[in-house]
Amino acid sequence: MRIFLLLVCLILPALASSQKMYEYPRLRLGVEAGVESFFGSNVKPSAIRESQSYYRYRYNDYYYDCGYLYNEPAFTRFYFGVKPEYSINHRLAVSTGVRFSYGENSLTSDREYFLWKVEETETSSNYISISCINQRIYNISVPVYLTIYTSRSDIFGRLYGKIGAVVNYTIASDVSVSFVNNAMNRYLPKVTGQFEKPSMICGHLVLAFGIKIGRMKHPFGSMEVQMPIYLGDNTRVGSLFTVDIPVGIGMQTTLYIPFGKEKLSYTYKR
Repeated sequence: MRIFLLLVCLILPALASSQKMYEYPRLRLGVEAGVESFFGSNVKPSAIRESQSYYRYRYNDYYYDCGYLYNEPAFTRFYFGVKPEYSINHRLAVSTGVRFSYGENSLTSDREYFLWKVEETETSSNYISISCINQRIYNISVPVYLTIYTSRSDIFGRLYGKIGAVVNYTIASDVSVSFVNNAMNRYLPKVTGQFEKPSMICGHLVLAFGIKIGRMKHPFGSMEVQMPIYLGDNTRVGSLFTVDIPVGIGMQTTLYIPFGKEKLSYTYKR
């Protein structure tokens, strides 16, 4: 019996010393930057003349011939923002924030120009030659995410999945036109006046997976691949681009800075 008690007295302190307490702040501030692309094609405005132009448009149910209008494969949006993130427990975290995004699409010829109608009367129509039209769209967005970590322990490289939604608010948009010669610049207001404004509010869902790099009690980063799912009231982005496939692809990097006195803790074996 004495030998047993002696062993207990020796083993228990050894077991206790083999465990260590680890803790990290629940709250952190992230600075994010990313890019996302939706796949589709140019929209052919009705003002483009369907003959005697150097353009082409894709084969579909409405147009069966072919010219030389350059077809953009994707609408790409770049963004950066800030987001606070809060750990509910060791595996779950929620985040929100605000971001600024910028996207551009274009209508251009792969030859010299395409013809654009600026005036029409009962007896005649007036066309001008345009080499390129660009539309820029600026958004303020609010994302909301739920992050699920695969590991309970805060290891250096920690995998996670993410689901969320983003609401985009259009704060500005503009259209620029490149004419074949400077004498046509006087028609700029007539050309830009024919474009519709993009939707003020639209949104998309996000599915993502990535890796956290670093320990959460110190500044750390993350890298992830995203699948944004477009949820606009239609498939048109601005006036020049149509989303053919609502699911896009994106990438995001984030730098987190932990702060606050509220912490999560757990014990682990050395």
